[in-house]
Amino acid sequence: LSIKTVEALSSGLPLIATTQAMRGMDEEALRLPGVVIVSSAEEFADALNRAAASAPLDEAGRRGSPARRYYESRLSLAAYKASLGVLAAALISAGSGE
Repeated sequence: LSIKTVEALSSGLPLIATTQAMRGMDEEALRLPGVVIVSSAEEFADALNRAAASAPLDEAGRRGSPARRYYESRLSLAAYKASLGVLAAALISAGSGE
């Protein structure tokens, strides 16, 4: 999992990345609208040109983008806290014999 990729998803901006940059991400992340996976310099340049020709997202658009929503639900501090809470509750329950 690349911290740079996580940070890029958190921005809510379009993301152009290689398969290496997306390592560790699940299928949902790979299919997010606004996320383009490329495998060559030519594909990267084409994706950059398409992104540059698109209308820019304002702050509200970035906050509501699929990439940002994915980040909030899976990778944010709040998501990690919630996951750890569920895990801790399961471990405590298993340890108490319930």
